[in-house]
Amino acid sequence: MRLAAAAIGGGRLRSLLLELWQRTRFDWGFVSDRLSQTFRKETWLGAHERRFVAETLYGMVRQLRRLDAAVSRGGRRGAPRDTDRLLAYLLLEGLITVAD
Repeated sequence: MRLAAAAIGGGRLRSLLLELWQRTRFDWGFVSDRLSQTFRKETWLGAHERRFVAETLYGMVRQLRRLDAAVSRGGRRGAPRDTDRLLAYLLLEGLITVAD
């Protein structure tokens, strides 16, 4: 929960997640390759942060259609933004609440 709150609050963790998501969506490369490169480069990430980033990124890839449907049901017009998808994933997985 603490990491999910940090991810929606902005900062380095959110930026890292969105950057990884954008690079993955650009060419649908292997998520494992993206993660291993990033984890070697970003030495500030601890074990808990690495696990959270990996699970979130894999979850967003697996549930892309569900996330887009949730965002569109929320009244958003046009293509969903990456931040909307991240928030939808965290909400649907129960990692954050609407009050957060």
